[in-house]
Amino acid sequence: MILARLCRYGLCAAAIRALAASVIAANVVCAAVVVPAAKPAKNIILFLGDGVGIATLHAASLYRYQKPQALYVYSMPYLGLAETSAESSWVTDSAAGMTAIVTGHKTRNGMVSMDEAGRPLKTILEYAEERGLSTGVVTNCPPADATPAALYAHEEDRGRWGRILAQILKPRFGDGVDVVIGSGQKTILREMAESGLSKDQFRKAGYAWVLCPKGLSVARTIRMIGLLPGDEQTMDLAAAVDGALGILGKNPNGFFLMVESNGHFDDPGKLSSLSLPSTI
Repeated sequence: MILARLCRYGLCAAAIRALAASVIAANVVCAAVVVPAAKPAKNIILFLGDGVGIATLHAASLYRYQKPQALYVYSMPYLGLAETSAESSWVTDSAAGMTAIVTGHKTRNGMVSMDEAGRPLKTILEYAEERGLSTGVVTNCPPADATPAALYAHEEDRGRWGRILAQILKPRFGDGVDVVIGSGQKTILREMAESGLSKDQFRKAGYAWVLCPKGLSVARTIRMIGLLPGDEQTMDLAAAVDGALGILGKNPNGFFLMVESNGHFDDPGKLSSLSLPSTI
């Protein structure tokens, strides 16, 4: 499920059309909240529930509230269905699916924001960067995983986490993503070490490092890498989003932020406690 919302900033018709044009997704639900504004909105937040479709939402609502359509997302006034099957298969993976969502192009499973010939596909985050907006990626998964990586990296193999992380330092379009926050601290630091990446390289590029949740709210910076301990079940997604907004909101030109919550669970009890609805 993908939810595009402009929180309290409003959304002009042109922004809705631009965002809709970038989305070509498989079994994905799209919804937008439109808040009337006196002038065109300058900020966009794209919420994405990975692995969450209509059936998942229905099951979560029944399990948690014992009635259908009780989740907050059902109150959003606009609903859209899109198709994101991969170019190579009817069944997509997160790499090809997110590539379709953020670039408007299909690709093979396993490829991150590249076409079948290996050419990079510009993402909505990179378009925002070129227009002077601040940009961010927040996920309760490791930030080099396929869904967040598709915003800022271009890679033929989604499993090459070291190469994906290195592209934060060498963006192809614009000056690069400003805020990256995710879980899997130990795994990411190990991948960095194996790939010859160090925290000092990121510091020299202007990124502050945050390795504990408390640091998200006190960071005094305009660029940040937040690697938090734990996983998607233990990470405080709402706190991470608040930390990102505190940084991105400093830009008078506006910002683009993607927020992912992993919904790949077999246990309906875990589905009912998804952090995305409360974060929204």
